[in-house]
Amino acid sequence: MIQPSDRKLGPRELVTVIILTMGIKFSDMTPTILFKEVGNAAWMVPILAGCIMFIPFIFLLVLLKHYKDQGFLDIIRQVVGEKLAFVFGMMLFLIAFSSTIVNSRSYTDIINTMFFPDTTNINIYILLMVASYFVANRGFLVIGYTAYLTAPYIKAVLALLVILVIPHLNFDYLFPIFGNGVGEIALNSLVYSPIMGDVLFFSIVFPIFKNYTAFKKASIAAYIFVIVELVIFYATFIMYFDYTGIKHIPYPFQEITRSVEVGRFLSNVEALFLGFWSVATVVRFAVYLYISVATFAYSLKIKEFEPLLLPFGALTVLLGSIPQNLIYNTLILRVQYILNASWIFLLILPPLIWTIAKLKGEFSK
Repeated sequence: MIQPSDRKLGPRELVTVIILTMGIKFSDMTPTILFKEVGNAAWMVPILAGCIMFIPFIFLLVLLKHYKDQGFLDIIRQVVGEKLAFVFGMMLFLIAFSSTIVNSRSYTDIINTMFFPDTTNINIYILLMVASYFVANRGFLVIGYTAYLTAPYIKAVLALLVILVIPHLNFDYLFPIFGNGVGEIALNSLVYSPIMGDVLFFSIVFPIFKNYTAFKKASIAAYIFVIVELVIFYATFIMYFDYTGIKHIPYPFQEITRSVEVGRFLSNVEALFLGFWSVATVVRFAVYLYISVATFAYSLKIKEFEPLLLPFGALTVLLGSIPQNLIYNTLILRVQYILNASWIFLLILPPLIWTIAKLKGEFSK
């Protein structure tokens, strides 16, 4: 039995949680949207978006180091006071929870469309959130251990997928190298920088991790890993389908898994990839649900927030079932509202809190 003093996550668990939460984003409609915006240069967006989002992350690390064992919301409360801390906390909650709703609905549509068309969407949605709730309800420690145990196998299967499609890749499809232009790449990297913003939300549950050094090293290592992984898969998509084809493919990752063959007798092995992808999906939304509820509870100073996981899981299904089609859910809700409303706030908040703390002389204490 783990002793209370030992019940903290180390760098290995944090690395695997981050790479499962952020690294799976190549499997939804994000790459398809980016290919429409920036052409065959979409593989550059994760690099630039990662560099952009790393700026507020540096400020965040400075704050976490100075205030030691306090989470980001506790730091905000100490720096700006109760009222502004409540406003900032609720804004972070709305970003986290709306992302949970929209993304979980998107993944439900993927499962329904690509693998189980005869099953109703609502049944798949309920099953996904029940599984995510079951993991989240065990606590963030269990989420971390689950990620640590499953991540190596999931990443090994994904590496196998890339290896299997290498003979079918055409490197000429990467040209022209700048796609629709440098301006479009820069603009979309800025707007889509929140795809790398999940790492900021882990600071809300910072006291769960062993110490600052472990959090810093694990976060940076996982951050770099995720960027490389997204670049590899985005480049693989364009080299496999070509720009003219991928614009009309909503789920390039699932299409590749359905077309892969292993030898002469093993075809249609997408069930293998579906199984591991499903595990990663459950872990991702368990993290999303836990952090969303934790952010809500910390903003309202609720100490025991685990009982809120079930009602918020049910609310996720209820609100996520409202959009009638995938286009409205992905292109309007996710892109026009969530991304456009969140990227400025996520980029500004950590530097803003650091600046206020600096002016108040906090770092001289």
